[in-house]
Amino acid sequence: LFPEQKKIFEANLMLLQAEISKLHLKYKESLSGCKGHSFMIFHPALFYLAKDYGLNELAIEEHGKHPSAAHLAEMAERAKAEQIKTIFIQKEFDKENAEVIAKSSDAVIVQINPIDYTWNKQMNFILNQLEKDCNE
Repeated sequence: LFPEQKKIFEANLMLLQAEISKLHLKYKESLSGCKGHSFMIFHPALFYLAKDYGLNELAIEEHGKHPSAAHLAEMAERAKAEQIKTIFIQKEFDKENAEVIAKSSDAVIVQINPIDYTWNKQMNFILNQLEKDCNE
């Protein structure tokens, strides 16, 4: 659409790809000893991240719907059994269900926004929390 800006777009693409590669290496190094580590999240927004780095994402939300009472109880038991330390929740979701699980398992709720304009800061924040959880 904007052939006169092709060089700018290509330069920006190269910068973005370099930033993504740097972040990937940081995740890979930081989480190398965390294979199988579980974390909980309300909406399964970090599924691919978990898959790529050998983590186990436990989603509170069921099939895009609020969890039933039975599922909520099951998740609270899993949080205890797997010693979940942090429950991630995106700011656009109600945190009431996550609070129920957090209270019963001594986990803390951490608000994230993986689609934030400053995505790289959010991804570093998430990495720091995952690394902290894994090493506690």
